[in-house]
Amino acid sequence: MKPERRIPSILLDKYEGFLSKPLDATLLLSELLRLTLPARQKLVQAIEIKEENKQLANEADKAANENVLPLILVVEDSPTNQKITCKILSKLGYRSVVAEDGQQALDMLQQQRQDISLILMDCRMPVMDGLQATQAIRAQGDKIAIVALTANNTKEDRDACIEVGMDEFLAKPINKKS
Repeated sequence: MKPERRIPSILLDKYEGFLSKPLDATLLLSELLRLTLPARQKLVQAIEIKEENKQLANEADKAANENVLPLILVVEDSPTNQKITCKILSKLGYRSVVAEDGQQALDMLQQQRQDISLILMDCRMPVMDGLQATQAIRAQGDKIAIVALTANNTKEDRDACIEVGMDEFLAKPINKKS
């Protein structure tokens, strides 16, 4: 092949580069990298953009799914029972929020009523117990489902819960089969 300075200008304008024979592998690789680098950079950028879009779509799907899952208000003063109850609910596909006493439950219900589908109500708590909180909720005319969640499992306890307006009764300790 002719040295580059003896190549007619009409050919120099037509091609990206010229290699001399016999081919030098290092020069060949260098020329290939020079010629393909912009295309590879565009490909890498396209792949990165695609991954970002996929990640954003996954996050949007997750957020959308979380907003349609039913929200359950867990009214419980024991941190251990709060964690256990919320974990069980999560495994069953529900979202949950926690109130530590009946007064907090009333406040949360007032703020998030449209989102809350059910209340799991402990009966014995400080500040305001579950029976008083249920009476206050029913006095406001709210028909939300309230399920007692208590360690007291006597007929009298069940009757007291139903009498104040609770819909169901679960005895602690709870498990997924309850």
